[in-house]
Amino acid sequence: MHHIFKACTSDVITVYAFDNSFEFMNKPDYGKSFFDSTDVFFYMTYLFALVPALVQFAQNTPSWLLKIFIPNLAQLRDRQDWWINRVRDIKALPNPERVKNTIFEGILSSSLPEEKADLRLASEAQLTVFAGEGTTAYSLTCALYHLLAQPVEAKKLQDELAAACFVRGQIHPLHKSMSCLTSAPLSRRLFVCTPESWLVRGKQHTIPPGTVISMSPLDTHLHPDAFGDDAYEYRPQRWIANPKLNRYFHGFARGTRNCVG
Repeated sequence: MHHIFKACTSDVITVYAFDNSFEFMNKPDYGKSFFDSTDVFFYMTYLFALVPALVQFAQNTPSWLLKIFIPNLAQLRDRQDWWINRVRDIKALPNPERVKNTIFEGILSSSLPEEKADLRLASEAQLTVFAGEGTTAYSLTCALYHLLAQPVEAKKLQDELAAACFVRGQIHPLHKSMSCLTSAPLSRRLFVCTPESWLVRGKQHTIPPGTVISMSPLDTHLHPDAFGDDAYEYRPQRWIANPKLNRYFHGFARGTRNCVG
């Protein structure tokens, strides 16, 4: 199911960005071979951090040569070329109607002073698609698991969906009460730098200014002080019973590191 969710979210975000997609949902393997290539790229980011020259190699090497040296990145490279071509198509044939519906038509038709070179926009496209397909698919997979593990909650959701009357193109108010899709804790970390010396509560350790620190949503989202003694229990009603819990949720980070997701 995770690959199916990825196929769906990838098609949605690429249509939203370019008014076009790879139609992974119509492929027999739901684009699994491409997503495997993407996973290899993510694993290699650790190596890229140690050897930055490899990034330039992967980006600038011709596709045929990259397929020889790093064949697992072949499909990802083809997709990067597709992104660049879509950006160029939008530049060459601006469509006033698509400005209202797609990300990059809006960017290219705007008066934003930022750089709008093909490679820069292709990089932005990669970031947009990766963020839109991976994290969303993971969240949907987590939600599905918890719903299947809690048949009572799954039945409540099915009943709400069956009773709702959906109109194409409109957001139904039901999304405000579907807390069962909110309460799966995320584990992404938020990194910050300390502005001054801090004394860690309960321990005699001073953190010097400028030290990079992080906190894990997986820990805070399961903390009993905020979510009660049953913090580890999948009980989505807690969000309806106590709306103030939203102040403790930072799965998409906060402040300048906030994610638009």
